[in-house]
Amino acid sequence: MPRRVNWLRPLAGRTPKQDAFLALRGASYHLAQVIEQFKNGLTTNDKKSLFHWHLRGFFWELAAVRDTLRRAASADPAIAAALAELHGSDWFIEVLAYRNFAHQSFQVVEAVASRATGQVVAFQLQVTHDSQEWNPEGPGHLQSYWDKMQQFLLGLYPPG
Repeated sequence: MPRRVNWLRPLAGRTPKQDAFLALRGASYHLAQVIEQFKNGLTTNDKKSLFHWHLRGFFWELAAVRDTLRRAASADPAIAAALAELHGSDWFIEVLAYRNFAHQSFQVVEAVASRATGQVVAFQLQVTHDSQEWNPEGPGHLQSYWDKMQQFLLGLYPPG
């Protein structure tokens, strides 16, 4: 059996903690872009594509927080326990379902926009997870994912 080569290695001198907070910062950027596009409207195909790219980036970065901490889990029982708890949380299971769905295709986004202004007033993400459809109605639900991930990280690494 051929040996598996790991091409993606952490940068020298960087810690999983630093990389996890960097991934959370990336998720924050993508969330800000999604919110801005939500407010400005998805009036052209280019804007819809940009919305999809940022939405996918948001879920990828949230999952990357977990992925970076996996490197430290074998050496730190507290991180291993926190990751086990994270994997059992409903909200993170949803995040992974959306992130994994991005492997297959663009997320199906249904947007309702004002005819007068083109401003998006609501959107729904469509994906099947455990035979249940889950549909947030705007960026507030996405913000709650970010908030929960930030709480998770601050629980592992309190400021100070």
